[in-house]
Amino acid sequence: MLKEFKYWQKSSLLIYAWILTFFLIITQLFYIIICKTHSDELPLYLTTDTLVIWRSLFYLLSILLFPITKLLRYIQIRLNQTMPGNKPAANRYLFTIIISQGLMGLIGSFGLILCILGDTINSLYIFSGLAWLGFLLNRPKKSEYQSIVIALNSKN
Repeated sequence: MLKEFKYWQKSSLLIYAWILTFFLIITQLFYIIICKTHSDELPLYLTTDTLVIWRSLFYLLSILLFPITKLLRYIQIRLNQTMPGNKPAANRYLFTIIISQGLMGLIGSFGLILCILGDTINSLYIFSGLAWLGFLLNRPKKSEYQSIVIALNSKN
């Protein structure tokens, strides 16, 4: 029981990871508000063919970013557990969260770019929804953090 309390205290250091996640979620809402309020001023009005190419490219990148992010996160967690150094577990895990949530935020920015290029607001909604799904799937997890703490403690 004392061990669990010790981990709970250390996991309070993960507040920065949650703040980052919350900030990125709010950023997606900000993208929607900007595009809704300035929909007449933003678009560059590219041709339909060009928009289809950009939209297809961004969908392809989004589809690829989900498994790549999952793989990178897995690799980073394993590296956090095994790499030597004096960095605390919270700092190691925060870097992992920054990378994974940043890649998911990139998906949301694809919608903003398409909106600026002249695509409909529906594309922004779709990419923002995908980004929110990615934020949910890659949220900070206490079990991952605890596995890093346990691995670092077992080394010492």
